[in-house]
Amino acid sequence: MNDIDNHLEAVLISAVRYCIGRRTYMPEIVTEYIMHNFDGKLSKKTIGVMFRDIDEAHGLGDRCDVDVWMKFKAWLHKQEG
Repeated sequence: MNDIDNHLEAVLISAVRYCIGRRTYMPEIVTEYIMHNFDGKLSKKTIGVMFRDIDEAHGLGDRCDVDVWMKFKAWLHKQEG
């Protein structure tokens, strides 16, 4: 069930996009925040956009960053139902 509005989902998508490929602490901060606060609340569309953005990225960062994104993708997969 989508308990949040489209504007907030757009902000979350933007945060994910900002973090993709960054070699800093931000990918982990953003993905952990989303997983902790929006479990069961994201629309199918937002989940799909986040999946696509991660899958189509030209690079996800260092190995530790890739691990963060794979963990987030596994969480997104669970959100699909």
